Amino acid sequence: MTFKSKQLIFLRLFLLIFLIDLFSPIYSQNLGSKANTPSPSYLRKKPKNNFYILGPGDIFHIEVTERSQILNGKYLIDGEGFINIKRLKTIYVSGLTIAELENLLNEEYKKYVFEPNVKINMITYRPIKLYIDGEIKSPGMYVLEGTINLNNKPSNNSINPIFNLDKNQKGANIAVPGGSKNYFPTLYDLIRESGGITLFSDLKNIKITRINNLSDGGGRIRTTINLLKSIDLTDNSQNIRLFDGDNIFIPKSDTKLITQITKAMRSNINPKEIKVIVSGEVAYPGVKILNKLTSLNDAIDISGGKNPLTGKIQLIRYNNDGALEKKRISYRQNAQK
Repeated sequence: MTFKSKQLIFLRLFLLIFLIDLFSPIYSQNLGSKANTPSPSYLRKKPKNNFYILGPGDIFHIEVTERSQILNGKYLIDGEGFINIKRLKTIYVSGLTIAELENLLNEEYKKYVFEPNVKINMITYRPIKLYIDGEIKSPGMYVLEGTINLNNKPSNNSINPIFNLDKNQKGANIAVPGGSKNYFPTLYDLIRESGGITLFSDLKNIKITRINNLSDGGGRIRTTINLLKSIDLTDNSQNIRLFDGDNIFIPKSDTKLITQITKAMRSNINPKEIKVIVSGEVAYPGVKILNKLTSLNDAIDISGGKNPLTGKIQLIRYNNDGALEKKRISYRQNAQK
């Protein structure tokens, strides 16, 4: 073999390797996109109702069988947890999940129907009672609607509520008859309802306990949520859907979290404005609507400034624990904010 022949073979081999290297990423990308394409079975996915526990005030439709409309109907759980259902009469359903009730009704209806196929569809979700404590502006018991109408809420809520409590995921957005857009109440909504967070709220370690379903042993389950990821828009799943009976505790940080409170205000989880009364030796005393981050000196400047030859400033306010706080502060124009 001549030297020129060897050169030609080497050149062809180099060209072949170059072409393989050039087109292999495109081939891999196309192959990957086909592998990730959803199949038609995706459209038949059904959410697992393991955490929604039925209770007084819930309204749902029961379909026993498609062939017989006699046994189908709409039912309201009364204040004691009962419904009066066809053939089975008065039965107690409070405390069951949708899946648990479907299974029990299938067993009971076998006495009257050949191969019953019970399906339950929620019509109206009852209001939910929640307790929030810890580093929050107004801790205590709150009642939120079972579904929140977006038409009655501020449009700048950028958090997409999604339920995810260690297992079983369920998207929180729902559509209801009449074209209204509703969604299930979330941790974000409860914090906003309770006045927002403080400078010391540790949003990375929010503790939540929840009533567990009977099939999984009952009692209560616990988890820790990092809501700061939702505020940062890096993980919306942390803004979980809330259920009746949830207990939420926001621990206190050892240091002030200035950056966190700023993000909270931008995300609308905290009110952007506060009401302050400035009185005494200022040019324009009265009630002032101020930015949440306004300092003492800012409030005085907005009120026209402090008159000359005046004494110390008296600050009066209520703390989170309800105690009345009084302070006398020496005014310094260039004091750190």
